Amino acid sequence: MVTSAVVTIAGQAIIYKVSPAWSAGAAGPAGTVGPAAGTEDLDRSSRRTKLHTDLKKAQKRNKALKHASISHTLHLGGWALSSAPVGFDLEPRGRKISAKALKWYARTGEIERARSRLKLWVMKEAAFKALRGPLQPATIRHVQISRCRRSSQNENLRFFFKLKRGRKTLASGEGRLNCSPSTIMGFATLIS
Repeated sequence: MVTSAVVTIAGQAIIYKVSPAWSAGAAGPAGTVGPAAGTEDLDRSSRRTKLHTDLKKAQKRNKALKHASISHTLHLGGWALSSAPVGFDLEPRGRKISAKALKWYARTGEIERARSRLKLWVMKEAAFKALRGPLQPATIRHVQISRCRRSSQNENLRFFFKLKRGRKTLASGEGRLNCSPSTIMGFATLIS
């Protein structure tokens, strides 16, 4: 099952597509199981190439959407397009984030705002990807998740992030975290 949709963040429309089940029998969003069309016999490198080709085709169809972000895991792949800088990340729900990794990417207070290690990882990865070119910091730790709010009755979150050097804020942005029973997806865009 392939999911395509539009998310709006800070007034920017973000088109995205997720292709679950890169290998037979893998669980995809909303509990779907089975290979995505055309990926049954592809190795991991070929699946990534197919994902990038699909993104390029979407960019040709949507010329005004010049900014793209791509994410792939062992069993999922997807991309996002927008007219503004965009970051996109997706992870399977069961992914474990070690305490060692947490020290590498998290700052004091961020884990409590995000409510889980994995959610924080997805938020920071999406925000990091939105900070392209000279704005992108050397490590993901420099991206600060400043606030998180529940966006509805479910687990989805609206979050805000900053990139600071010393006391000076170089960039800030907004994002969404969409949580399904099997997948967590993060989207981020710059607002200043």
